[in-house]
Amino acid sequence: MSALPSPLSLSANGVSLGVHFFCTVRGNPGTQLHTLQPYLARMPAPHLVSVARATIVVVEKLPGGRPTGGGFFTSFLDWMGRERKTGIPDSFFAFRPRCHIIAITRRAFDDADTRPFTFFHESAHCIHRSYPIYPHGATFRDYAGIRYTRSNAVEEYAAETYSRYIVNPRRIARVGEVPIGQSMQECTRRLIEQLMASPAGRHFRQMNQRGSDADGDISPMPYEYPW
Repeated sequence: MSALPSPLSLSANGVSLGVHFFCTVRGNPGTQLHTLQPYLARMPAPHLVSVARATIVVVEKLPGGRPTGGGFFTSFLDWMGRERKTGIPDSFFAFRPRCHIIAITRRAFDDADTRPFTFFHESAHCIHRSYPIYPHGATFRDYAGIRYTRSNAVEEYAAETYSRYIVNPRRIARVGEVPIGQSMQECTRRLIEQLMASPAGRHFRQMNQRGSDADGDISPMPYEYPW
């Protein structure tokens, strides 16, 4: 049996994450991974801790065989017996019986434009298990302006909102999805308010009250709107 890969690490706000590569990515994986670090610095420490507790992997394909995007898994059982698709042997999970798994496909990781959006979307699902990312009673209709085509699950729309807030907070809404009668700015403001009304949003508000605690070259966006 070949040796399992050692994780590459990222850190922000005093929290370190380990990422395991089970495929060959374009360029230097450490250099590519480091492009996420400034965005990590926008995240509150409790959110980073939630993500750090997960097992983060970059794979050729997800357990079901999909080669694009990413996935979040609450159990390793979805991965057992799937080494031919994922590249991950069952032995990898021997000491991770209760871990959450954040998976990014090679195609998503290789694409510099989609890499951060995919990573933070899947991370948002992980954060949701500790700190819900949408307000109680919300539905996907409350996220008009967000595009998500594979499901009407509110968690998917909230995860997309979270991801876009971290990566591109000045334009969370998508062109072509803004409701009639709203401007892009108004729609983005409404989506930020939706995130801030969630239990997870409380940490962004606290982060703003304490001032920037970022250690990267992109400051955390304040709860007050970024324009």
